Amino acid sequence: MAKKTMKRQARAANDMDGEIGRRIRLIRVQRSLSQEALGEVLGVSFQQVQKYEKGVNRVSASRLADIAGRLSTSPHHLMGWQDKQSFDGIDIDTYKLAKEFQQLSFAHVRVVRHLIAGLIAAGN
Repeated sequence: MAKKTMKRQARAANDMDGEIGRRIRLIRVQRSLSQEALGEVLGVSFQQVQKYEKGVNRVSASRLADIAGRLSTSPHHLMGWQDKQSFDGIDIDTYKLAKEFQQLSFAHVRVVRHLIAGLIAAGN
């Protein structure tokens, strides 16, 4: 019985699943696609898409490839495996800040954006 428990825990969603889900959601929203519409083309419910995006359910490799194709991107991009060249011109601090920003809740994103806009308006 203990082996089954360990096996389930090993397959449970983790932080990487959450990161993939955030990327799926970001690209889906950028493409003006609803969860319902994406679910329909994938053959799953919008609830399943929602679970992928929240990182509650893991996305299998084949499903990741399917999602990437439907969103006109690559599994590589959804996994966050960017080429070094795609970050040319962006210093490491900016990159780290962007990664941390992605982890904020929607409410905190709004607050941080407001703060940044205020700093820019005030001339830093």
